[in-house]
Parts: sequence; C-alpha cells; structure tokens
Amino acid sequence: MTEDGQKKIFNIFEPRIMFGESNLVGFPNLLTFTCLTPVKVVAIRKQDIYNWDKQMLFTIIHILLCKLRTVGNQLTNQIFDNVEDRIENLLFELAKLYGKSHSESLTIEVPITHQVIADIVGTSRVRVSQSIAKMTREGKLSMNGKKFIIHKQ
Repeated sequence: MTEDGQKKIFNIFEPRIMFGESNLVGFPNLLTFTCLTPVKVVAIRKQDIYNWDKQMLFTIIHILLCKLRTVGNQLTNQIFDNVEDRIENLLFELAKLYGKSHSESLTIEVPITHQVIADIVGTSRVRVSQSIAKMTREGKLSMNGKKFIIHKQ
C-alpha cells in the first residue's frame, strides 16, 4: 500500500495455491496476503524443497508460470482495455474460477466488494459502482447479498 492509501490487488487465488515463494530464493516478500474465506495454510521450509520429487517441482513451476501469465494479462488489460471492459472481464473470470452454475446464471461464490474490484482493475470504487449499476441495468448481472450473479446471455 502506498503512503496515500492506494493499493493494487494482483489476484484472488484459487485453492491449493502457493504464495510467498520469493522467500525460498532469498528475496524479500513485498506483498501482503489477505484471505476472503477461511483457509488452511501450510508453511514450507527452504531446506525441505531439496527433498521434493520432480513432479512437485514441476507443479511449482506451473504455479509460477500461471502467476506470470496473470500479471501479463493484467498489464495488457490495463494498457488496452477501458475500465468497464476490465471490470466485466474480471467478473467473468471470477465466475469461471469461483462460480456456481445455474440454468440462467453463474454465482460468484467468493465474497467480493466494489473496493476489491477497484483495487484489482486499477480504478476507483465509485467508478466500479457506476459500471456495475450499468451492467445491472443492461441485465448482465445482479447481486444476492455480497455475491455477484452473472446472467448468461
């Protein structure tokens, strides 16, 4: 978080994800992690990695490459997409990852606020609220408490 209170959320992780891996090679961790739902965390000591089999090491490489791709996609979206498109794309991506499918809709099962969306896509909470109101008027989405419902078109 910056001195004036701005922050950037890089990702909402799915289950069984690894984070803080930069510490394994001696780099300081510059990120903060916040859980939106109850989680179980397992700590890994650097010296334990040397005993892992190749499949586990390839799994870590896969996780790191997925994270790199996510950051690359965010950068591309930040440069080339307008705010409304970034918000809509994020909601559809969250629906794919964390959505519960219904006949006419997908419910995003992770509780997410307008501020979290703003911190992910790089805009203000007010702008997110305006965009969500527009998408609601257009019939693209609705809310059920804190859960977003994406309507299939």
